[in-house]
Amino acid sequence: MTIDNIRLRNEFINTEVITRSSGKKLGVVKEVLVDVDQREIVALGLRDNFLSLTGMPQYLYLNSIVQTGDVVLVENDDVFELVEVDLYSPWSIAKWLLKRENPWVG
Repeated sequence: MTIDNIRLRNEFINTEVITRSSGKKLGVVKEVLVDVDQREIVALGLRDNFLSLTGMPQYLYLNSIVQTGDVVLVENDDVFELVEVDLYSPWSIAKWLLKRENPWVG
């Protein structure tokens, strides 16, 4: 998923992630990781609930997503993976880097 359309980040933040197989709530998207070189959103970081600020997020790669809408659907609850967070930029930093290249980036 490319980040040419800046709205994509806002479509994910604070969205619940639910399994398609059982309807289990896995968490709420609180972080978007971006590969700035490829201009792609790579992974989402989830927390337990809307208000959770502490603790380590769990990550899932974008290719684990089955469908998006009011919620993000994944097939089952084994989608969490160890993501090398250091390889990617959080959305706020990626947005700043892209803005340097293109001042029209929101």
